[in-house]
Amino acid sequence: MGDAPDLNGYGSREWLIGIISNPANPRFYGKKNDRMPIYAESTTDPAKNTLSAREIELVADCSAASGTSGHGSGRDGTQMDADERR
Repeated sequence: MGDAPDLNGYGSREWLIGIISNPANPRFYGKKNDRMPIYAESTTDPAKNTLSAREIELVADCSAASGTSGHGSGRDGTQMDADERR
């Protein structure tokens, strides 16, 4: 990856789950992540993570449903118009 986060799929459920889980992943900010908390760094030992996979999914779904993912994507990652975001 380059110097910028990978924005492929930006706002989709998969992308949100990834960045919420571990924004320091090389796909996102890598070692340049200096602000966003890591909620699920361990992929092999869930007990080491702050949030469970289900909790992260709920946060991602809530963010997508409320349009806070940046571009108003719906729960399924599709674009919503202004009326749908209300």
